[in-house]
Amino acid sequence: MENLKETYNKLAPKWNQADWGDKGLRKFIKLISGGKVLDLGCGSGIQSKVLQEAGLEVVGVDFAEKMIEEAKKRVPNAEFLVMDILNLDFPPEHFDGIYARASLLHIPKNKIGQVLKDLHKILKRNGIIYVALKEGEGEREVVDEDLGASRFFAFYKEDEIRELLEKMGFQIIETVYEKTKNNLWLQIFANKRQTA
Repeated sequence: MENLKETYNKLAPKWNQADWGDKGLRKFIKLISGGKVLDLGCGSGIQSKVLQEAGLEVVGVDFAEKMIEEAKKRVPNAEFLVMDILNLDFPPEHFDGIYARASLLHIPKNKIGQVLKDLHKILKRNGIIYVALKEGEGEREVVDEDLGASRFFAFYKEDEIRELLEKMGFQIIETVYEKTKNNLWLQIFANKRQTA
């Protein structure tokens, strides 16, 4: 994961991944209708800014320090923390919503269960989670010519991620697909059931 962090630190000043996901972001805002939101793997704060402008209290976390620097410049009034998704440090039932766009796909599949369990714990009862992943199978390093970097990705089929979420105490609300030039994005909206 260390080389992934280096990659994102290098990319931070010019990071601008905004060619998909706007509909999903708007739907998440509508579903959550207020409160405190965790932007998980917030990158340079592009979505954090939209979430904050919608009246939400935003906490953004990313493990790449340079991404957090960029996010703080972009959204000075939000709270940004350098934190690894594998070691989240928040009290139970702390957030009304968790927005995980293209962040959980960097977590190895043998660790995703524990991460989802942690997310379930820090989300309030009936809180909303949004997860966007690349549709596919397996996990591997992928070379991105445009970025000039190789990154680790875990790919998911809809049934696979739905099953994982349900097992960890989430109830699926809706699944939405969005196609970009190179990927089919799988976006899942779910809420936290009372118990895991």
